[in-house]
Amino acid sequence: MRRLPHPATADLDLAVILHALGDPVRLEIVRRLRAQPDVTCAPAGLDIPKSTLSNHWRVLREAGLTSTTVDGRQRRMRLRAADVDSRFPGLLDALTDRAALTDRDAPTDRAALADRVVHGTALTCQEVMNQLLAGAGDGRWLELTALFDPDAAVAFPFANPAGPLPRLLRGRDEIADRLRSLSELGLQVVAGDARMHVAGAGCVVTECTLLGRLPGESAWPVLPAALVTDVRDGFIAAIRGYFLDHPRYPD
Repeated sequence: MRRLPHPATADLDLAVILHALGDPVRLEIVRRLRAQPDVTCAPAGLDIPKSTLSNHWRVLREAGLTSTTVDGRQRRMRLRAADVDSRFPGLLDALTDRAALTDRDAPTDRAALADRVVHGTALTCQEVMNQLLAGAGDGRWLELTALFDPDAAVAFPFANPAGPLPRLLRGRDEIADRLRSLSELGLQVVAGDARMHVAGAGCVVTECTLLGRLPGESAWPVLPAALVTDVRDGFIAAIRGYFLDHPRYPD
């Protein structure tokens, strides 16, 4: 039995993972592997030509999302969930079931939702992100509070708890307080270079760049980031933020 080449856990690259999961077939394979973690063929329910499926497995393996073991003519594929989660906590949850940050059955702001539905103004996930990027690009953070569900959660898993970026915020009130501080810091998102990838109904991954400075200190370096956003009923239910090429967030 031999194992094909795989990237080490420490070498997993978020940009490569996001590219691999940008294909809806590969995203669906990963979703199904979470319930069927060890397979020797296609996960149940997928009708894909063998040659096409082989290419999808190769891309997932080279991205570090799966491992492949060869035993004679048989190949056994397994999801590297623990490895990915240790490198990028919550990423697979956010892209597959998104259960780590939000309860999809939790109540939303019914009055605001009803008003949006009546007036035909309920926003899609991409429209919500467009508004978020527009406000963040101009530093108008406080105006973004209305985009969040009352029970929303925002997390930057590697953030310094004493720094301006939150390790975890729960609820619109906590989020509003932090948005106020971000306005004071002058943190901005470079909206012009943002790229959005829909990862399923209500979930979008946005690659963007953050700029800002700490009080009395020099500006941060340019920080390429990825935001995994879960939108429910036209409101942001959860955001997880990761930097693409920085092991830690600024303190």
